[in-house]
Amino acid sequence: MRSCGGTRLPQVTARASRQARHLTDAAKRTSIRCMEEDAVTHADKVREYCKEQVVDPARARGETTVSIRAGDIHSALGFKNRMPLVCSALGTIAFGQLAKVERVGIEGPTNGANAVFTFRLK
Repeated sequence: MRSCGGTRLPQVTARASRQARHLTDAAKRTSIRCMEEDAVTHADKVREYCKEQVVDPARARGETTVSIRAGDIHSALGFKNRMPLVCSALGTIAFGQLAKVERVGIEGPTNGANAVFTFRLK
């Protein structure tokens, strides 16, 4: 026990200190996220990247369909352990609306690097 002005205080353990720092950091991240009205999620980044780098160029070339391999997008964006997120982002109605495409099919595993999403350009 430490003493402060005659009052004995318990020693703060290293573990308690780490937990307090972790909670403080988490609270800061949450408050920052809440303050940003236009916060962009990882899924938004996936959808935007695919639209700009895959769908728009295919549309400009006059193609009617486009295939996107989830592992290629995961690598291009520098993600680690976010394969389900990439697959989910590509499989949503939001991506179809954003990129003006209609999903035709999925080949391979539904949440793996070799999942290939095929879309018809509208």
